[in-house]
Amino acid sequence: MRLRHRAICLRAGGQPPPGDLHRPQRRRLRRCGAGVRAPHRHLRTADGTLPLLEQIAAGDSGCDLLLGAAPDSLSAHGDCFAPYAAPLAADIPDAWRDSEDRWTPFALLPTVLIYNDQLVQRNVPDSWADLTGVAWRGRIACPDPTVSATGCTALQALLLALHTDRQKLKSDMNARYHDMTEYYTVWAHQIKTPIAAIRLALQNEDTPLSRRLTGAVGRVEQYVQMALTYLRLGSDSSDYVIRSCALDDIVRPAVRRFAGEFIQRKIQLNYQMLNYTVITDEKWLGFVVEQVLSNALKYTPQGSVSIYMEPEGVLCIRDTGIGIAPEDLPRVFEKGYTGYNGRSHRKASGLGLYLCREILTRLGHSVSAESQVNHGTTIRIDLRQHKTIQE
Repeated sequence: MRLRHRAICLRAGGQPPPGDLHRPQRRRLRRCGAGVRAPHRHLRTADGTLPLLEQIAAGDSGCDLLLGAAPDSLSAHGDCFAPYAAPLAADIPDAWRDSEDRWTPFALLPTVLIYNDQLVQRNVPDSWADLTGVAWRGRIACPDPTVSATGCTALQALLLALHTDRQKLKSDMNARYHDMTEYYTVWAHQIKTPIAAIRLALQNEDTPLSRRLTGAVGRVEQYVQMALTYLRLGSDSSDYVIRSCALDDIVRPAVRRFAGEFIQRKIQLNYQMLNYTVITDEKWLGFVVEQVLSNALKYTPQGSVSIYMEPEGVLCIRDTGIGIAPEDLPRVFEKGYTGYNGRSHRKASGLGLYLCREILTRLGHSVSAESQVNHGTTIRIDLRQHKTIQE
C-alpha cells in the first residue's frame, strides 16, 4: 500500500523512536526505493491515524509511506491510496484479500507464561488457567492494564482463562444435573408400580387399618410427585399447557384425593362452589392445590378445612389447625424452611410451599399466607394474571 506524497514513519503510542533507532529506519527507507524519498519525519499519532489521513486528504500533510494505520482508517480514506501489487498476494486466501488491492500489516503478540522454578516449586502452573485456582489467590501481580500494554495482555489472558474454566465448570455441572435428573425420573416412575399394586390390594378391604394404609400410600404418591415436580422446575424445558379452565374442575379432584383422610380423621370439609374460570395450566395448578390441602390436613388435628373464593379471583384454603408462629410466617415459602412446626412434628420437607410459590410465579399467579397460632392458617392464591407466564 503506498501513499502519494512524502515519507512519514509512525510508531505505536504516538512517540518517535529513539535516536539510535532513527538512522537504521532511515537507511531502510532509502534502500526500499520505489519512489520513497528521504529525509523522513515523525508525526505524533496520539489522537489516532484518522486525523492524519484527514490532513493528507485535505493536502495539508503528504507522505509516501504510512506505518501503523488501522484498517478502519484506511477504509475511510481509501481514495488517498494507490493500489499495491504485493509480491506474495497469490499466497493470501481470497477471504483475506482486499478487493481493491489495499493492504495493511498486522502483528501477533504472543503471551508467554515464565516463572522461576527456584521460587515456584509447588503448584507449578502449566497454563494461564492454573493461575485462576485457589493456590494462586492473592499471589499474582501485574502492571496497571490501563497504562501498560503488558498488564493489559496479561489481564486478557487471565480473563480468557477464567472464562474457559467457567464454561468447563458449567458444562460439568449441567452434565451432572442431567444424570441426576435422569436417575430420579426413572426411580420415580419405577416406584409408582408397587404403589399402584398396594393401592389396588387395599381397594378390596374396608377396615380402619386399610383406610390408614390407603392414606399412607397417598402420602407416598404425593412425595414422589413432589420430587418429580422439583426436578422439572430445574430443567430448561416445560410442559405448560395454558388454557381457560373451570376452577372447580381443578380443585374437586384434589379434594377427592384426600377424601379418605378427611373421613378417617373426622375433619370437616366446607366446600363452596367456586364458579370461576382461570387461565392457567390445569395440571400444575392442581399440584399446588394438593400441596396446600395436604398441609392443611397435616397440621389440623381436629376442626375443619374450608375452600372458597374471595372477590377479585382469589382462591382461599383455610384450616383451623395449629397455625404458624409469627417469626416463621415471612419465611414459609423459602426453600427448605420448616419452621417450628416442621421441627417439632417432624413432618415437613421444606419443599411443599416453596414449590407452590415457584409454580404459581411461573404461571403468572401469586400466593400469600395468613396465620394465627392455635387458630389456623389461610393460604390465598391470587389467580389473576399479574405478569407474563414464564416458560
